[in-house]
Amino acid sequence: MKKYLFICIFSLLSVMMLFSSGKKDTTEVPVKKLDSWHETLDISQKKPGKYNILITATDLAGNQAFEGPYNIFIDPESDLPVVRITNPLEDMRVPGNLNIVGTCIDDDAVAYVELYFDGDEENPVRAEGTEFWSYYLDTNNLSEGKHTITVSGTDIYGVKGRPYSVSWNLDRERPNTEILTPGMGVLVSSKFSISGTVYDGNGIKELSYSLDRGRTFTPVPIKYDKKNDTWTFDVTIITKNMPDGPAVCWFRAVDGQGSSGITTFLYFVDNTKPEVGFISPEDNEAVNGIFSVAGYATDTIGIRSLSWRIGKETGEFEIVKGNPYWVKEIDVRDQKIRNLTVDIIATDEAGNVTTASKKY
Repeated sequence: MKKYLFICIFSLLSVMMLFSSGKKDTTEVPVKKLDSWHETLDISQKKPGKYNILITATDLAGNQAFEGPYNIFIDPESDLPVVRITNPLEDMRVPGNLNIVGTCIDDDAVAYVELYFDGDEENPVRAEGTEFWSYYLDTNNLSEGKHTITVSGTDIYGVKGRPYSVSWNLDRERPNTEILTPGMGVLVSSKFSISGTVYDGNGIKELSYSLDRGRTFTPVPIKYDKKNDTWTFDVTIITKNMPDGPAVCWFRAVDGQGSSGITTFLYFVDNTKPEVGFISPEDNEAVNGIFSVAGYATDTIGIRSLSWRIGKETGEFEIVKGNPYWVKEIDVRDQKIRNLTVDIIATDEAGNVTTASKKY
């Protein structure tokens, strides 16, 4: 705490200075040199608060004159350097490297200003400048999200001021959406589900999807996975009214700082069922003994499986790429039946199923 200096000029024989905050805390200081004097009061032991200074002068005849009282306030904090950060502001979004600037005020002079980050008091760094100071922070190696800057000033006598802190948000990256299932370029029919995760160091505010190249978006519910620090989602896409061919689903994620990221997912729509037909025997042709039933099964995308069913018996045809024809040999010699029905079931790569039947 500092000492208080008074300077005054008198042409009298005696001067007394009274320094008081009340009857219980009064200090009288006689002035030794009367014509032109100055005095220093030690206020280091005084309690913080309001005080009065009254100056009394007495001449040889005993006449007195008074000057004051003057009010002063003792505040231990007034001797400490006061530092402030002007950039960044509290909770400010920072998209890149950061130029930290601020001020430091002291009634003596500022020796230097120090900063430390995210509570790391063991590794302070010094700013450039004193009353007006700055520090350039490279944020490339910092994680996304909230960070803290703490700064303090030290005066030329080594007195360190109280620290001042500001929190800010690093937002260099856009939210990342990852599709887990199904795989890119999947072939779908009628409807299908997409599941995945969304991550950003600033948290995820919302997720939505678009099927019209971003013109409109539909919200997607998300859940926070605390264990993996990610958000998960599962959405069902209805494709039954879409034309066959390639389609793209856009996912838009918005983080806690308002930055958005777009992820696209490509899939192929196939709502057309396979075509299955019979070639022989011809319609209304009678059969007996051992005979063969032949036909074809085609699909624009491709046939995944082709099977037959006759009564309680079933079986699979071998799929030969480029060959749409199938043949099934039937033996009815030991069967006492007047007619039988042959079912051919074709399933394409998208899961569309066609069942064709013919009675002989």
